[in-house]
Amino acid sequence: MKQKLLILSPFLPWPLNTGGNAGVYNMLKSVVEDYEVHFVTSMNSINKPEYVKLLTSQIKGITFHLYDYKKANNKKFEYFRKIVRRLQLRMNFEGNINALSFNLNDEITPDYIEFVKDIIYKNNIDLVQVEFCSYLPWVYALPKSVRKIFIHHELRYVRDSQEYEKNTYGAYLTDFAKDNEISMLNRFDRIVSLTSIDKEKLEKEGVRVPIYVSTLAITDNTPDFTVWKSSNRLSFVGGSGHSPNYEGIKWFVMNVLPLVQKQISDVKLDIIGSWSPESQKEILNLSSAVEFKGFVPSLIDGIKNTLMIVPINIGSGIRMKILESSSNSVPFVSTVVGVEGLDFESGKDCYIAKDKDEMAKQIVTVLENPDIYASLSKNAYDTFVSKYSFDAMKKMRLNVYVFND
Repeated sequence: MKQKLLILSPFLPWPLNTGGNAGVYNMLKSVVEDYEVHFVTSMNSINKPEYVKLLTSQIKGITFHLYDYKKANNKKFEYFRKIVRRLQLRMNFEGNINALSFNLNDEITPDYIEFVKDIIYKNNIDLVQVEFCSYLPWVYALPKSVRKIFIHHELRYVRDSQEYEKNTYGAYLTDFAKDNEISMLNRFDRIVSLTSIDKEKLEKEGVRVPIYVSTLAITDNTPDFTVWKSSNRLSFVGGSGHSPNYEGIKWFVMNVLPLVQKQISDVKLDIIGSWSPESQKEILNLSSAVEFKGFVPSLIDGIKNTLMIVPINIGSGIRMKILESSSNSVPFVSTVVGVEGLDFESGKDCYIAKDKDEMAKQIVTVLENPDIYASLSKNAYDTFVSKYSFDAMKKMRLNVYVFND
């Protein structure tokens, strides 16, 4: 008989327009073969009932449970919760840092807790897997009788400290949030970090429970290394809702792209993913060489014959865009932070730039040399197959679920 796994996440892994969604989607496809899987989340503007129908039809064997706040028994509680949340957002320091400081429990309501507990008891759940930092506080509400695993997609205190290190109030909130983060992690039975670097950081900060390294999975592809079109097109995958993406693109367009244009005047940058109208306008005002593609039905078609850029300068976790590009034989140029935690070698599998001048030089080198483009493509793909293939990632994740006592 299969063990029963409940996955508790603030997000449905749909649509597949972000690296995180694609990674969780493919991981679900892998574990459902060995576990009876229940997926629980709440209904909101991001998590829609029609997405549940699509996911149910595409991943057989998973039961999705969608909690609806509008059907809560305590209507008064829900009403005041929304008011308090709006007030917090208005008072919030620059719109980001409250996710782990003041706003931790805004989704974990009494009715939602009972909804999840009812699923656990009725289905005799063996393991509960919690995803993403905003759901960390669930560790206080889950029954003590079940094993609890947390999937740490990104160390929030690392990103916050990088963003607000020069602001006194920001530094105060970051330290407050970090203590919350570490304390809650220590209440789980196991932690999964996406990179060995994140594991080392967590252990250094005082996480005492076992930490496993398990990268998110993506579907393997069979690339065509003979294809080369001198399109002088760059590509970037990621939405503006993730601040490292927004800050990275802004930095690239302001500092790197002009240097590339001095050598290749007709270079273009395709940005794939969801960007707010305000963010698009800001970037387009900086450069007319940028084109926002939004959601593309096929990521392979969207990035084929381009050079992917990863201009990320803050954050932690893993860049799924790098694994996507490597599995599709698309070469990439990244910052040091962008490729952190992944085993790709600069000059062999990719190029890794230390500053804007080096990044611009590397981009020009790849775009002007088809042989280098092809070589980076093949080497990165070989590294992907040996270390990050679907089967390799599945084996790593299933190992996390095995408790020997």
